[in-house]
Order: sequence, then structure tokens, then C-alpha cells
Amino acid sequence: MTDSTTAPRGFLRRPEPKAIGHAGRGEQIVNGELHLGGITLSGDFFAADMPPTVAAELNGFGWLDDLAAVGTPRARALAQDHVLHWLKQNRVPRPDRIEWTPEVAGRRVLRWIFHAGMILPGLDRDGAEPYFRALDTHLNHLRDSWYEAVDGLNRLEALAGLAIGAMSLRDRQAMAQPALVALAEEADAMGVTTLSEARAPESLLEAMALLVWAQEVATEAGLDSPAELTAIISEIAPILRALRHADGGLPS
Repeated sequence: MTDSTTAPRGFLRRPEPKAIGHAGRGEQIVNGELHLGGITLSGDFFAADMPPTVAAELNGFGWLDDLAAVGTPRARALAQDHVLHWLKQNRVPRPDRIEWTPEVAGRRVLRWIFHAGMILPGLDRDGAEPYFRALDTHLNHLRDSWYEAVDGLNRLEALAGLAIGAMSLRDRQAMAQPALVALAEEADAMGVTTLSEARAPESLLEAMALLVWAQEVATEAGLDSPAELTAIISEIAPILRALRHADGGLPS
């Protein structure tokens, strides 16, 4: 059991971005506007009243990928500001709210870790403490709630966040192998049909990304990837290759 009074002491190794978004969208964020689900957010993004689907996308922090694609000091400062602001407003999990559903929490953990290079620079130990404490809180929350996520991409997001978070943070390795095994077993049990969610190639690509990220981080951490994880990746890869258009994109 993790000691909830002690935040993890940093990362085992320096995280690297695993996902880079679209620079054009990133420039819009730098200019003060975030476009999600047909809604334009400005000012305090998190203060707006929005539909659940947009709230899930906002609180999952996938848009940090777009700021990473810009890569300017201003973009990095905005990423840090938005994350630190969120931390001040969300000190404890609230399972009744959309931002604390397992899939959104897992998605958020992944982006916060992958983009630590934008979030942490300039922060001293005290300044970084809320970030690491929040990651620890997220891991405990995901450990206790991942199975509540719906089968398919949602559950993989929750488990990937738990597994990659536990493999990345110091003093959290006791959670790592069980989470990695659970991710592999769940993905294998779902199979390609469930992961593709009504044969949507984009959903299959997103599932593939989560599994490959987990396998890459396991290799970096010196952990053996479960056989089921390697098997399902090997099953998905040729399907995605066969679906690609000549320009490398996927059909709708």
C-alpha cells in the first residue's frame, strides 16, 4: 500500500513525449483559444460550462500534445500554468465528476508524464511537489477504479495511465507489474473487434498507441512485457498497415 502522506520523489528516468499534436491547434491555444468538440474555450478553460464529452476531452489534457508541437517558451509556460491551475482546483479525487472517471484520469496521467518537460522546468522542489503528489493520488485512484471503465478504449486508457505512471515514478514499482499484466490481459481478452469499437480505424490506432507506449516504458524500466501485450500488438499492426491510405492516413 502506498503511503499517502509522502509524494513520490520524482521520476526514475526523464520522461520523453510519446505524442506530439498539431502545431496549428497549439498556436490557437497560445493565442488564448482552445477548440474542443465544436466549442471555443478562452480565459480559464476549466471555468466554462460544457457538455460531458467536451469536459472529458478538456480534463484529459490531450491538448498538451498541441502545445508540445509548438514548442516555444510561451507554449511551455502556458502548459505549466494550466496544469498548476488544475492542481489547485482539484486536490482530491471526486469520483462523481467527469474529470475523475478512470479513463479521463488515466489519459491525464499519460499527458502529464509525457509532457513533464513542459510542466516542471523552473519549479523548485516545493513548486513541483503538488504535481508529484497529484500523480500519486491518480495512481491510487486508478488502482481502485480502473475496472469501472467500460470495456474497450476507456479501460485501456485507465490501465495504461496506471501502468505507465507506476513504471515512471520513483517508489511506485510495486504497482507497476500488476498494472502492466492487467493491461495486457484486458487488451487480449477484448481482442481486435472490441478495441476497434465498431470497426473505427482511429479507435484501433489509439488502442495500439496505448499498448505500444506501455511496452516501450516497460522496456525502458527493465520490465518484461507480458506475452499477451506483444501478441495483441502483433495482431493489430498488420490491420492498421492494411487500412492506411497512400498518404499514411486512415479512413474515417
